[in-house]
Amino acid sequence: MTRNILLTSLCPTETDLPTRYFSIRKEFGFDYCDALLDAEAGIKVVLSRYDIDEIIVIGGTGSFNAGDELNSVNLGYGSNLYSKDKASLSSYALLQYQIAKYADELPPDKEEDNISLPDDVKQKLISFIREFHEGNPALKNVKFNRLFDALVQSDEVRESFWSALFKACPELCDNQNPCRRWVKSYLYAELKPSAKLELLPINEDVCIRFITEAEMQDSDQWINSMMATEKAITKEQEEINLYVSLNSDDAADTFFVMNMLDILVTMPGSKTHLKKLFTIRNTPQQMSGIIRDDTEGFGFTGLFHAIRSFLNYGKADMIVDIWKKSGEQNEYISGMVYAMRSVDVGLSMCNIPLVEHGILRLRELFKSEEFWRASGHYGMYFSIISESIREDYGALLEGNERIPFIDLVKWAYRHQFYQQTLTLIESNAPENLVSSGIFYYCDDEEKTDNVTRLFAQQRLSLKPYEYYKMDSIDHYFIKTYNRSGTRGKGGKGEDPQRVYAALRTQSVENSDPSLITGFTACDSLEALQDILFAYYHVGDVRNKISHADATAMTEGRLVVAESDEHSALIWMRDSIEFFIDRYEKAMAQVQGKKPNVVIITGDDVSIAAEHMKHEKH
Repeated sequence: MTRNILLTSLCPTETDLPTRYFSIRKEFGFDYCDALLDAEAGIKVVLSRYDIDEIIVIGGTGSFNAGDELNSVNLGYGSNLYSKDKASLSSYALLQYQIAKYADELPPDKEEDNISLPDDVKQKLISFIREFHEGNPALKNVKFNRLFDALVQSDEVRESFWSALFKACPELCDNQNPCRRWVKSYLYAELKPSAKLELLPINEDVCIRFITEAEMQDSDQWINSMMATEKAITKEQEEINLYVSLNSDDAADTFFVMNMLDILVTMPGSKTHLKKLFTIRNTPQQMSGIIRDDTEGFGFTGLFHAIRSFLNYGKADMIVDIWKKSGEQNEYISGMVYAMRSVDVGLSMCNIPLVEHGILRLRELFKSEEFWRASGHYGMYFSIISESIREDYGALLEGNERIPFIDLVKWAYRHQFYQQTLTLIESNAPENLVSSGIFYYCDDEEKTDNVTRLFAQQRLSLKPYEYYKMDSIDHYFIKTYNRSGTRGKGGKGEDPQRVYAALRTQSVENSDPSLITGFTACDSLEALQDILFAYYHVGDVRNKISHADATAMTEGRLVVAESDEHSALIWMRDSIEFFIDRYEKAMAQVQGKKPNVVIITGDDVSIAAEHMKHEKH
């Protein structure tokens, strides 16, 4: 048995929506419909052209009320709401109301479209419309009942119409929106019936039901929930023909429907077939919005492959191709693409600052909620891409400060960017260990000069080509300082990184004025030693794996042996997980303490070292 399903989405809406008009191209010309909701317009198109068994509407919190009938009901169920105050209806109840009116062949509610204009103004508008139709050469062969259609199809005629109207009626210039709405309503009412979408008789018994997104909020259960919804839609029938309407109301709902569509159609063994995919675009400055048949042009499978390529592997190439093919010149979209390229290149080159730059740029762009809607047809593509990034990046896109170090580590690890995660930890952890108060070198501004001189002595002991080691004093203090102190320490076979972590922890109790004293806000020295060892272990793992890769290349092998590669992956995962665990435990102990951490820069130490050179001479 084959079922024909129409799938669409719904978001919370205002209660006093104006009637809008939508056009869809047919073999010769256009068909039209009126609608309050994008979802309504999409449903009307499909029900006017294809045999449908059931309409499934997916919506989130706020799009339905507790008393709404969410189970499968006939289209006529909405007629029970005719006597209700529309302002009290939820988005879904309003959709049911509107679709019932469509099935009953009722016109738009007059109180919405007969805008509060005086009767004499309405008569003046009607007279102008008639005169414009009769006097415009471009409309010579256009019947009056096709004037709405002519204004939709010709930008030149439409602009000429509005310009002439407000020139002839200058008193209406300060009240243009109600005037435009009334004119659209009047012309649409005059449009001949054959130009308006009508319900196919075979669809009079179609049912409609609502599926909530509530279970989708838990990201850990996301795939399971999606599969459960898939079963709810297909009911395990043999074949499913799917008709989809993607709306411009809300990017999150569109993203959800696209995810569902991808799973339904591409999952192994699927007998679900995408028959038609329509995109709905509201264009407030035009006579009508646009409904497009994008079954072929939208390329949802290619789009999701591009999204997954970026989210799973950090590769933006396919999205760049989509952008180039779109021809879009929108600065926000191009900005998003360049930001994604920064993430891509940064991950490929293990350039963590470039990755952070890309993510921070995305954060800034995503603060604008409206720009996607104003980005034309391809804005929908990129609204889906942006929503997928929002869903995946989560906390990385929140706030106005730098990206929290550990959040970035977890994100990189979750995506199995293991080498990049190791690099991120090794390069960024020292600054965070110092600034957080987990382990730092100066707790009093009055001690700054003395501590700086101790670091300067270390710099003077280096060769000039080694000065880079002290560009970041935080990094030097955590990773390198007093490594030589481990000589002769530790038992046979003991991990040297653990020995060094113990030595550095002991510096908290240092009484030797020639050594730099360590400070910690941790409650226990054990927590400090654990996080230091975790950090040193990450560096050790990274170095050994890099060495193994280099050896493999030297020996002419493209990759290390499979067994070695598997062991390396386990080693990397274990070291990263151990670091995350120990870092969070140490952070929990210093949380809220706000120790007085005094920062010393590489420039401070360089200047002090130069002064000490001159003192010797």
